[in-house]
Amino acid sequence: MTDVLAPFVATLQADLSVAVRHFLALPASIVLRCQPKQDGTPPILRCACQIGDGNDVLRFDLALPGAWLAPDATGPDLVARWHQRGDLDPVTLRLQRGIAARLAAGGESTAAVAAALLAVGPFAGQNDELFRKVSDSAFGRYGLLRLTFVCNQDCGFCWQGRDWPAPPAELYFVWLDQFAAMGLRTLLVTGGEPTLWPRLAELIARARGVHGMDVLLETNAIRMRQPHVLQSLQEAGLKTLFVSYHSPDAATSDAMTRAPRTHRNTERGVQAWLEAGLEVHLNCVVQPENVHQLADHAAAIVERFVRPFPQGKVGMVSYTQPAPYFDLDHFAAALVPLDEVAQGLTRAARTLAAAGVGVQIDGSCGFPTCLIADVPELMRWQPDLEMADSDAQSRGFAPVCQTCAAQAGCLGVRREYLARYGDRGLRPFVTLPPALQEQRSARVGP
Repeated sequence: MTDVLAPFVATLQADLSVAVRHFLALPASIVLRCQPKQDGTPPILRCACQIGDGNDVLRFDLALPGAWLAPDATGPDLVARWHQRGDLDPVTLRLQRGIAARLAAGGESTAAVAAALLAVGPFAGQNDELFRKVSDSAFGRYGLLRLTFVCNQDCGFCWQGRDWPAPPAELYFVWLDQFAAMGLRTLLVTGGEPTLWPRLAELIARARGVHGMDVLLETNAIRMRQPHVLQSLQEAGLKTLFVSYHSPDAATSDAMTRAPRTHRNTERGVQAWLEAGLEVHLNCVVQPENVHQLADHAAAIVERFVRPFPQGKVGMVSYTQPAPYFDLDHFAAALVPLDEVAQGLTRAARTLAAAGVGVQIDGSCGFPTCLIADVPELMRWQPDLEMADSDAQSRGFAPVCQTCAAQAGCLGVRREYLARYGDRGLRPFVTLPPALQEQRSARVGP
């Protein structure tokens, strides 16, 4: 369905290819591939080009002046660097000389390539689904809008770059309208920290007032403690927050988010939202710093957010195994063995369930089903065909999983975990638990 959504990055990439083809005066019959890239520190903005296919290929890079100390060809708008060097065949040599002459001459065509490169370069390596996509969940299909990568925290386990750019604001309203035209009735708004996006209340008001959509805002809730922020979002029709809350302890939380003195502000934001009689879902990313606090985490939620605010609702608490971080080396070092996670998760789940709070531990961002063997009421039969391709590719099974009676309904384990710990902490089911047997029968028959 995402192919009916207005393109953004794809359009910028296509504009670059058109500009390069015009600069080279290439007929449509000749293959041209252009890929914007950013390399190095500070990043060099360049376009990796390939003319031809098969064995008859010329590869070269185009970049803005100053990108390299010794480019192979220079001009007022662009410089070039060859991939093929040394004793070249006549055709390749003639092409290189032609490109060098065009660069040196400058003019409208080289300026157009430079402008297209500047436009698409900041989005090198990104695609449109990063900003808007249609997703499936156990609760149905929904639209997702990622408004910004700016954030007032700097979580070490985040997969995003804080300085990544975002599309123009107007495009988000176009995508929202297109979601509604598809028949979607649920919208997830996320970031970065979406409360830092200036037109957030306007977007939510359109989703709620014009399209009648249910809106879930993914946030750290820091700005919710400010009455004017809370009021503007409440007046726009927002009713539900999905809040990152990783520890009951301020020192632990502030270390995980790398944002001193923000833990208390998150708590105040959640409490202000609940005091207004609205709903909050909470999410805890399980890390080495907090893995031994999970039972205390659940108890703190009950004491700080559930009992004092009967007019509000803590609808769900999720415990998640993080996806690969922006800092991959940090990610490899921070994976927590599943046997260290299981006991705390079980205690946390029971504490929350006793207080009438929903719990989610599995799913595409969660843990394998066997980790909650002691709380069978939380088990879900969820075959991998319900996962997005990116999620399915990121997960796998250990050899011990092949003997598990529940494998067909389990989403598996992150591949990075398997590479580091193998089957540590995995407990295959000898027989299918009754809770899963009932769900499986409801889906596929006895």
